[in-house]
Amino acid sequence: MSAQDLSTLLWRERELLSMVLFRLEEQNLLLQAGKSRWFHLAAQEVDQTLCQLRTAAFARTVEASKVALDWGAPDEASLQVLASHAPEGPWAGLYTEHLAELTALADDIVALAAQMRKTHAATDVISRETFSGFEPDHASYSSHDAVGRPEE
Repeated sequence: MSAQDLSTLLWRERELLSMVLFRLEEQNLLLQAGKSRWFHLAAQEVDQTLCQLRTAAFARTVEASKVALDWGAPDEASLQVLASHAPEGPWAGLYTEHLAELTALADDIVALAAQMRKTHAATDVISRETFSGFEPDHASYSSHDAVGRPEE
């Protein structure tokens, strides 16, 4: 049944959006803790999850077209439109719930990303100000030791 398949795909998208939010929270915590060493790994995890989300969204679009055809809705109907065309039974309420949850997760992701951009911009300013007068003493380091010995 296409309606059930679509619902399953929507659950998967909700799961992936939750994972994106979680991974962004990880990135945010790393930023706040000043642990930039690990930030690139967290960013890779976000990118991987977003790639999975794009694949899931494509599968959902295909399945939604099938449901729209079955229910007499426009081919590229939104979840809201599909819910309004749903036959008697649980589908209208279920699709409306999926839409509300997907929207809430997307809103949370947008808000967190905006907060992180502000935090990251502030961190960059602080770092530039902190290290603006810092000039490393290259003579203190060598390729042989962590700290080189003075030349004799």
